[in-house]
Amino acid sequence: SGFKGSFSVGTNNRASGTASLTNGLANTASGDYSHAEGYGNKAIGYGSHAEGRYTQATNTSSHAEGCFTYATGYAAHAEGQSTHATYFAAHSEGYYTYANGNASHTEGAYTHSTGYTAHAEGYQTHSNSNASHAEGQFTHANGQASHTEGRNTHTYASYAHAEGLATFANGYSSHAEGGG
Repeated sequence: SGFKGSFSVGTNNRASGTASLTNGLANTASGDYSHAEGYGNKAIGYGSHAEGRYTQATNTSSHAEGCFTYATGYAAHAEGQSTHATYFAAHSEGYYTYANGNASHTEGAYTHSTGYTAHAEGYQTHSNSNASHAEGQFTHANGQASHTEGRNTHTYASYAHAEGLATFANGYSSHAEGGG
């Protein structure tokens, strides 16, 4: 019932998983139904895909693309340069971004999300709690389901919301907005 072998095209490639494929230079596709292409990539997980330069997709259905990206969570996706998606369905894109919670999402540059379904986007934003959202520049969402937006805004409690320029929401369900 179909081709079950592995196939390599290029130089110094290794396709050892069932129906795995490599193309390019020095790639490894060791997961069943995996695909590695480009230069120095590793598709290790079942059905994983690694493409670009020195990317790794190590878990089932994970996808890494770009340069030095790592998709290590189940169904995780990392793209860009030096991005990491380390938990179930995590998505990290951009430049030095880290998605470290289940179903978390980061995008931009130097952004981090560490909570379950946390979302960080922009430049040096951090979403550190479950269902938190940080967007803009230098924003930090530190409470559960908290939201920050703007520049240098911070939340430190659950359900808090800070927006604008240099605003801080410190109490449960608090709201701060404006300019410094």
